[in-house]
Amino acid sequence: MSMKKMMAALVLISASVFLCGDLFGDELKLIAEDGGGKLYQAGKFKVVELAGTYREMGRQYGALLKDDIVRFYRVAVEETFIKELGTTVEAMEGITKSFYDLSPDMFREFTLGMAAGSGLSVEKVLILNQIEAIVALIKETHCTGIAAWGPYTSGNPLVFGRTFDYPDYFKKFSEFLTVVVYKPSGEINSAATITYVGDMATINGMNSAGLFFELNDGSRSGGRVFIMNRTPFLSTLFSSLFDSSSLQQFDAMLNAVRTEYPAIVNVSDGKTAYSYECSAYDTRRREAAEDGFLYATNHFINKSWGLGAPLGDTSSSMERWANLGEIGKKYKGQFSPDTMMNILDVNFDAGGVTMPYTIYMFVYVPEQLKLWLKAQGYSGWTEIGLKPLMSKEQ
Repeated sequence: MSMKKMMAALVLISASVFLCGDLFGDELKLIAEDGGGKLYQAGKFKVVELAGTYREMGRQYGALLKDDIVRFYRVAVEETFIKELGTTVEAMEGITKSFYDLSPDMFREFTLGMAAGSGLSVEKVLILNQIEAIVALIKETHCTGIAAWGPYTSGNPLVFGRTFDYPDYFKKFSEFLTVVVYKPSGEINSAATITYVGDMATINGMNSAGLFFELNDGSRSGGRVFIMNRTPFLSTLFSSLFDSSSLQQFDAMLNAVRTEYPAIVNVSDGKTAYSYECSAYDTRRREAAEDGFLYATNHFINKSWGLGAPLGDTSSSMERWANLGEIGKKYKGQFSPDTMMNILDVNFDAGGVTMPYTIYMFVYVPEQLKLWLKAQGYSGWTEIGLKPLMSKEQ
């Protein structure tokens, strides 16, 4: 082979390696397949790709992640919730049955499929499906969301950062954090979620059209309210990922529903971002105070509510909010995925937003469908390219 041809071949090989790294991240490896489902490993995290009807996707999920699902039920439900915390199975089943009864059929079908694939009973699968919600109903939770775009990124793509702050015992569950890609038959959009294995009802979601949402607890401002006779908000958010291809559609959905509990939903289409402050009776959209930088903690900011600072707040929501304001000033024009990861690595006491009870965090670029995920004390930052996984042209 001539030197010229050898150099051309090396260029092609280098381009191929770069492309694979850009799309799949550094460590995404196919480890198992079942029907239309595929299971990957990304560093310490599992990534599962599902395709077909909701029953079929549930069965694929259950079969591919059977060992993790069974073990997570033992660690989370039997050893932690029941033995350590004194929660009864009857109490958990009361919450989860209500969710199942009031959710759309897509959830019911997926649950039945997961039970069949994993070998767990439907009742046990339902508890895993609501593992985060069970905690949120009895205890305040704390999270932070940050979006930067336009002048704050010097025109580079919008980047979003998020911390998931839950009771400290959730750190025992970090090995069960799972990224799930859904490609349902007949739907235009595919979607992905970041959650614990067995949990379909997610507080973090993104779709192939570039829409993204993450949910924070809003009870500091909306009160400890829970209304039982409404379609579960998490199921509405999840199903909207398949039904919405624009921010306008997602906005219309949020304005048409009433949540069963107070929440803050931060939404982006990769070009801009909004924060929706949802009480149990009204939803009000908040825009960025300055174009290009939106952030939210756990209290309502929209002045139309007429609310002051939350009283008796144990989550440092106001203080985290103040820290974010300073972070925006410091890094204006410099925000990038790397910058956002560095920001999330700064503890609250040092001027950041990461708390002692931050369980995991992630950075996401909606325009590129690219994710970086980190679990505190368990993993470093792990890149996961979702674009090829969410494509239906395979």
